[in-house]
Amino acid sequence: MIRLKEIIKEIMEGLPPAPPAIIQQIPSVNTNAIADAIYVAEGGNKTKYPYGISVKKSGIQTKDVEDARKICINTIGHAYKDWISGGHQGDFIDFLSKRYDPENHIHWAKMIKSIMAKQKK
Repeated sequence: MIRLKEIIKEIMEGLPPAPPAIIQQIPSVNTNAIADAIYVAEGGNKTKYPYGISVKKSGIQTKDVEDARKICINTIGHAYKDWISGGHQGDFIDFLSKRYDPENHIHWAKMIKSIMAKQKK
């Protein structure tokens, strides 16, 4: 039995990092719910910069709302991978906020958590 655990561990360690599509399936983070909250927090359909992705701030040019959502989900996925590899200290949304909105991360994290709590109801 111990040998089986060692074999599984070796296999898992040899796998490449999970792409965002797989990260979405990890139960401790709901990528779509976070992306939905970011969309609302960043102005929804009333903003010039869906999901808060601005060329001026990020250097990323988006084609449309769907493209912005993909970029947002990729950002969440990369942040989640970094959070896990860093020992997942603290709350994930707090960690993500420092990457997504470094200047206003405390306010941004509170806003995202509030929107997500309302979405659950």
